[in-house]
Amino acid sequence: MEKNGLVPDLHIYSSLISGLCKTADVEKAVGLLDEMGKKGVEPGIVCYNALIDGLCKSDNISHACNVFSSILVKGLVPNCVTYTCLIDGYCKAGDIHDAIGLYNEMLARGVTPDAFVYSVLTSGCSNSGDLQQALFITEEMVLRGYASISSFNALVHGFCKRGKLQETVKFLHMMMDKDIVPNMLTVENIVK
Repeated sequence: MEKNGLVPDLHIYSSLISGLCKTADVEKAVGLLDEMGKKGVEPGIVCYNALIDGLCKSDNISHACNVFSSILVKGLVPNCVTYTCLIDGYCKAGDIHDAIGLYNEMLARGVTPDAFVYSVLTSGCSNSGDLQQALFITEEMVLRGYASISSFNALVHGFCKRGKLQETVKFLHMMMDKDIVPNMLTVENIVK
């Protein structure tokens, strides 16, 4: 494109950054973000989300947080995807405290959570053994109308993994009371 005198626009750069992050070439993605600024193309939230996601998936949560901070400094508004990427990164790193802190920040900024953020948080809390927090998140998810079988399965898995069969049975009843039908993964979690 550049050899033909064409300047890549925001959409081209966003696609390239996203693709590079998906192939775990985050360094090149960061380089493209810098190149955008030099060429007068202002990165949008989609570019930053792709970069934050790529950094989190390559276990570089501190760099992802720096990118997040730069978004705020530039006056860009983080969206649900931005927060979900970071929350997922913290959960996978086992840092539930910071994941919950970001979730609370998300709510305070008026960003509406979606089913995926609840699934990530429930799974992260369950995997870390914080079943009380996972229950709280699940209740909030249901209240907001985002009840999903994946979030319930994460909690069933957490209860079963810790040998809490009575709690599992109670939780299964609660699921069915809310018209969430157990699936094969639910059964697999119980019989493991």
